[in-house]
Amino acid sequence: MRLFADFLKRRNPAAACPLSFLVLRSIRPRFPDLLLLVLLGISLVGVGFAGQGPARDRTSLSHLSLPDHELLREGDVVLRRGKGIISESLRHFSLQDPSYSHAGILVREQDRWMVVHAIGGEDNPTDKLKKESLAAFCRSDLSSAMGIIRLDLTPADRVRLKRIVESMLEAGPYFDSDFDLASDDRFYCTEFVYKAVLAATGDRKFLPLTRLSGREYVACDNLYLNEHARIIYSYSSNRK
Repeated sequence: MRLFADFLKRRNPAAACPLSFLVLRSIRPRFPDLLLLVLLGISLVGVGFAGQGPARDRTSLSHLSLPDHELLREGDVVLRRGKGIISESLRHFSLQDPSYSHAGILVREQDRWMVVHAIGGEDNPTDKLKKESLAAFCRSDLSSAMGIIRLDLTPADRVRLKRIVESMLEAGPYFDSDFDLASDDRFYCTEFVYKAVLAATGDRKFLPLTRLSGREYVACDNLYLNEHARIIYSYSSNRK
């Protein structure tokens, strides 16, 4: 198993920070049958967290109602609820609040807000870590709801987090269709957010994990149902 720190050092030594706390035990007990079938289905159809068909011309597509740019900060976590049976199933990996199925990290490029996220499938044919505009991430054909999470990161934490995210983009890790938290060379969406934030803060307990049938994983609700997070914006197209 390659550690996340070693993975960063080989590609951008200046961006790496001590991550010995991220060594996880490699345990592989089975999930309950329903969750196992969900994972199997995702692997078979080659879909990540969106899975809504081939990529299309994004300039012609609408998006969910977005917050004012002045509200946002680099390092905020963006969540969305995807459409379709796969996203619907993945939401229920969140055992407390199954509101969302996918997550990414906000970074700023000049006057544009971008989302970096781990996703696979037809909407991202390369299967590599992806960066796209916030509007594209919240396309209404892919999503029915979104939320912005503010973590209580220090200014130095935010600088480190952006550096780590940029290093990972340069390295180009692939989507982890095995959903294996113990591996550090591939990431599923919430795992990417979780490990990047822990690396930036240096605190292995900064965000919680969900444990089910002896196996730990990162669910969407782990990212905001904790003492370090608050929801600063949310929108649902299903509101009455």
